[in-house]
Amino acid sequence: MIYYFFNYEINTDTQELLYKGKLKKIEPKIFKLLVFMLENPDRVLSREELMSEVWGKQIISDSALSATICAARHAIGDSGSKQQCIKTVSGSGYRFIVEFSCNKNSESISDIQLESQLATSQDNIESSNTLPLITASYYEKKPESLKLPDKPSIAIMDFIDIGATEKGGLFAYAMTVDINASLARLSHFFVIARASSAVI
Repeated sequence: MIYYFFNYEINTDTQELLYKGKLKKIEPKIFKLLVFMLENPDRVLSREELMSEVWGKQIISDSALSATICAARHAIGDSGSKQQCIKTVSGSGYRFIVEFSCNKNSESISDIQLESQLATSQDNIESSNTLPLITASYYEKKPESLKLPDKPSIAIMDFIDIGATEKGGLFAYAMTVDINASLARLSHFFVIARASSAVI
């Protein structure tokens, strides 16, 4: 099965993620998470269900799942602030909200076919009385820059696993999440959100 959305292709037969036809390196757990969410787009997936599907009987922490969600968003050009692909449903879990097409053939469709599908999808949205499955933040303007408070400020940038291993990559993401969460509990520090500090 091949899933198409925006300029991305996810091929379950070859276990590959492509962006504009070019292969993107992605860890197996992140790929498995994306495929499971694409297979269940019409419902909210709980954290427990995601852990069970992706890790099986292996016990992991909430931070590891959060790090994997973060990595999955990054892999498809999404983020925790945009949430134009993977939406966080507070207190419930996560949901894949992008309209996508799929093809059971192993051959990729051409750019012309893809553009035609996108145009048809847009026409259907405009002619429909229902709203497309997107978050409001997708169309919102970027907020104006705010002044920092009168106390020490700190931002933790993402750690990178130079060994490029699956466990090392998840550990690097989890480190960022845990350090941010711990510093946020200190009232004398102003902690800049990870998503904000990652914006270039």
